[in-house]
This record gives sequence, C-alpha cells and structure tokens, in this order.
Amino acid sequence: MALCFVFLGCMMASCGNRGWKPNGKVADETFSFAWISDNHLGSYAYAEDDLRQAIEDINSIDSLEFVILTGDLTEFGVTSEFALLKQMMDSLNKPYYMVDGNHDVNWSENGTTTFENYFKGNAPRFCFDAHGIRFIGCGSGPMLRMGAPHIPREEINWLKETLASTHKDQPVVFVNHFPQFEEIANSYEVTNILKKYNVQYILSGHFHVNSTKEYNGLTSVLGRSLLRRTDPIGGYNIVTLTADSMYVAERTIKGETHSVWFRGGLQEQYVPKGDEIEISYAINEEYPQVKEAWRISEVSDIASQASIEGNFYVYTTTGGKTVALDASAGEKIWEFQSGNKIFSAPFITDKMVYVSSTDGNIYALDRLSGSKVWEYDAGYPVVASPLVIGDTLYVGSSNEKFHAVDASLGRGIWVSEGFPGYMESRPCADGKHIYTGGWEGRFWAIEKLSGRKVWEHNIGKGRYFSPGACWPVIAEGKIFVQSSDKVLRGYTPDGAVIWENTSAQGRESMGLSADGKTLYVKGTTDTFTAFDLTKEGYPVKWETKMPYEYNFIPTAPAEIPGKGVVLAADTFGTVCAVGSEGEGLQWQYKISNCAVTSFCATPDGGAIAMTMDGKIVKLVF
Repeated sequence: MALCFVFLGCMMASCGNRGWKPNGKVADETFSFAWISDNHLGSYAYAEDDLRQAIEDINSIDSLEFVILTGDLTEFGVTSEFALLKQMMDSLNKPYYMVDGNHDVNWSENGTTTFENYFKGNAPRFCFDAHGIRFIGCGSGPMLRMGAPHIPREEINWLKETLASTHKDQPVVFVNHFPQFEEIANSYEVTNILKKYNVQYILSGHFHVNSTKEYNGLTSVLGRSLLRRTDPIGGYNIVTLTADSMYVAERTIKGETHSVWFRGGLQEQYVPKGDEIEISYAINEEYPQVKEAWRISEVSDIASQASIEGNFYVYTTTGGKTVALDASAGEKIWEFQSGNKIFSAPFITDKMVYVSSTDGNIYALDRLSGSKVWEYDAGYPVVASPLVIGDTLYVGSSNEKFHAVDASLGRGIWVSEGFPGYMESRPCADGKHIYTGGWEGRFWAIEKLSGRKVWEHNIGKGRYFSPGACWPVIAEGKIFVQSSDKVLRGYTPDGAVIWENTSAQGRESMGLSADGKTLYVKGTTDTFTAFDLTKEGYPVKWETKMPYEYNFIPTAPAEIPGKGVVLAADTFGTVCAVGSEGEGLQWQYKISNCAVTSFCATPDGGAIAMTMDGKIVKLVF
C-alpha cells in the first residue's frame, strides 16, 4: 500500500500542465474525489471514529481518485493530535492533500511545525494537476494569534509564484480553509491574485455547513464538518468534475451518497472577474497630525511583539528571522536566521538579544553584530518569550517544562516540570518568584532559585479559557493577568485571588501605564477601560468607546510617554490612540488590513507598530 501511495502521489503532485491543452476541454474525462473538512481530531470522543470510518469508506470506493482535506484537521494543533492524524492517514489507499485551519494554527504548542514535518509534500500547501485541472491549496492563519481569519504572508507569496507558472486559461480549483470573503482580513489580496487566472471555484470549510459564498467575482463552495454531532455517524462530500461542470454531493459515511447539492459550470478559458478590490485608507486623512516616518515590509508574517531599548529595535518573524533596526531611520543593523518559525518577542540587554524559536533553541545574539553567542536546546519547540533578570534567563517551553538558563554562558541552571498545556506568554517576576500562565487554564508561581512550583491556580474552565497568551504584570505588589474567559484577576505573591473583574470584557489584551499605577484593558467589543491600581478594589478610572464592534487581538496596549495617549490594536490593521486620562479616542491610523501585533514607544515620542502581514511602520504624531 505504501508503494501505491508514493506512485500515485508522484503522478498527481506535478504542476506541469498534465492533461491540459489550451482551448481544450476543462477536464479531459469525468473524475471524482473525496472532500473532508473540519474533522477536529482530538475534540469530541467520536472525532477519531468518524475519521477512521470515513477513511475506510473512501478506501472502498474505487471511483474516488484522491482526497482533499480543507482544514481544522485537529482541535488544538498539538503534536499528539497530528501524530494520530498521520497514523490514520497512512491507512488511506489514495493520495491526499490537506491545508490547515485556524484550530490547527491558533493554539499550536509546536508553532505548526509538527504538521508541516509530518505531511511534507502534501500540506500545508500543494499544487497538482488532475485530468487537466490544476488544484492549488495554501495554509491559513493567523498563527499563534487570535484575530480575524488571515492568509499568512509566506502563503500568499507562494501562491503568487505558483500561479505565475500557470497558464491563465488553465482551469484552477483553489483550496483554503477559509471561504474568501470580506471577513478574512486579507481575502481581497488573495482574490485579486486568483481572479487573474481561470479559477473555477474555491473549496473551503470553517463554517461546518454545505453552502456557497460569492465575493469579488469568485465562488467559495463550503463543505460540511466530518463530525456527526447529533447524527449516528458523520459525513463528507464527493466532488465530480466533467468537461463542463462541477457537482458536489454529500455522503453519509458507509451509507448513502445523497442528491447533488451544488452544481456549477466550468469555464474553458479565462474570463475577467471584475475590478480589483482596494482597501480604503481614507481614515488616515481625518487625522493629518499622524505621519509615517518610515515603513518596511517583511516576506513573512509577524505574530509576536517587538522590543526596543533607546533606538535599538528588534522584531521576529514566522520565517524564523530576528531583525535589529535603527528605530530613528528604519535601517537594518543586523539579521539572524533561526532554524524554524519564531513567535516570541526578543529580550534586549546591554550586551545581548535573547530569542526563542520553534526549532527548539533559545539563542543569545551579540547586540552589536547579531552573531550567535550561544544556543540552549530546550528539547522541544518554544513559542514563549524569554525574560532575563540579572544573569538568568527564564522561559517556558511547550512540553510542560520551565527553564532557567545562565544568560552569559547558555548553560541550564534548572528545569522544572509538571506544567500542563504549553506556555506562550512572557512571564513576570518579583524578588522571589516567576509568574506565568499556560494553555490548560492554570496560572503558576515558580521559585526563582530552585524552579520549585510554589502555587498553582486552576481557573477550572479548560484550555480555551486560559491565561495562556496574556503577559502578566506586577504593580503595587500584586500580580495581574487576564485570561481568555474574559476575567481579569489580581493575585498576591502567595497565590490568593484578591480581585476578579469581568466588566472590561477583555480577553488577553492588557498593559500597564508608564508609572505602573493604571491598568489598561482593551475589550473584545467596543470598549477600552482603565483601572486605578492605587485605590482599594481597583475601581474603573475611565472607559472609552472604541470605533469598532469586536476585537479579539491579544496585543497589549502601550502608553506613549509625553504624548498623553495609549495605543490599542485593531483587528483590521488600524492603530487607535486613546487619551490616557479618559479624553476618548484621539486619532486613528490604518497601516494594513491585518491585525496589529505590536507597539513600541520610541525615544522621540513616536511609536513603531507592526501588523500580522509583515508591515513595520514608525508613526510620528
């Protein structure tokens, strides 16, 4: 069976215009394939059974030539889920191609690296020709970041390159987890690329129902979830293409193939699909006091926060780079390439820059040159951000461990174990303890000298409601953190919960004022709240209405010293400046149409903001 899989995969994985001729029929003969979506392996107890039986069912149908899976393959993107998926897919006797979905990438403790390693060659992107039709699929995002659905910058660049080798008349079926419409942050960019070619349809999932969506001249066909839910067994779709049509019919696993629910025609030649869509930046004209001092565009996504000390600014990318810039001019000082994606914020000291990578290493880089001074092998991908105090670096890893490392020599001091879930944020510390949260609904205090777990608070609501992404802060002798159950909590150093607040409705986005006396919280809806930490009970100091309806971006608000504003991140690339004394919204500036991921105040009173799609901009105001 393995030999059969390799042979078929080689026949179909080529993008060499196999079977297609200009001005010929769309498909050279009728053929069918299986289409699975949103199987969420690791979620419900029956998810594994539904997938296993679907594979057995597909294996029994000789007329199905291959299988396409359109994302949310797992529930949480963890290594154990992908290992099980690989084991199960190995029993399929047909070629298969898959793209990832938001569940695979948003909470992946390994930074999606396991998925790519297990399924090299047919995921998370693929291009193959079948009977004259080219199938192109690419990955989804945002990776390790809540927010609007998003196609990663590296995936868009790959899509451009792949389509560049495609004749504009060759029929194309595009595959992505997300149907491409306006709720996808950069769908306009993707569809503007696709509509230059003879794209027939887009196959998508995400909404768990059989449906269609029209946007920008293209039709997205959405497939049902494989999961059974209240039915006795789950189901998938069978797609059939003929010389002039595409048909989609739902099939109950090991049961009936139902009536065709979608029927659409196929175009033999490229047909223009309307004008390109442009994103409006008119909001910037309303606030002429805000200007761009400089702008840089990266070729990869930027999912982490940046760091700054004086005019020395450092950021990381999902392409695995660490880059140092002169903040005043935006000029690159140096660049360091790690072995895999980076989701962590750098930590800057007088002599070093420290960064963690999903290649499993913590790196110490020379501040002046960017050359590697040492690397420490954590033994597993690391997505958490390091904290350096004195001569010790502290960081959580993704395999239930927390590390203390000699910051000068890179030697391990201690490794503490027994932290369920994985750690994503940067910890905070006082004289005795390190404080950090994880993605299994827990918050911990760890003794700095020994690594001993001093106390643990179990929120008790499961992994989706965890203090995993929020960076905790210390103010007025207390520890504050916000979890994704929208509860803001205050702890004493001995672990007592002295404050719980839900009025701000924040998810993970909170930050301290420059003087440490005010806690800012960006809500998930249209509010921005300031709490007075100097008064008993931490009362609301002020609340401001924001110019958006919803906002799940975890980026911490940042106060800009001397300018009287706090910056908040918007889902669709707009920086919002709020008066730090409750004066309300002061200005807005749109950078792109993707999530704002970081703010850093510059010495001259400006700010550097970054967006998920790789834009780095210095604003002066």
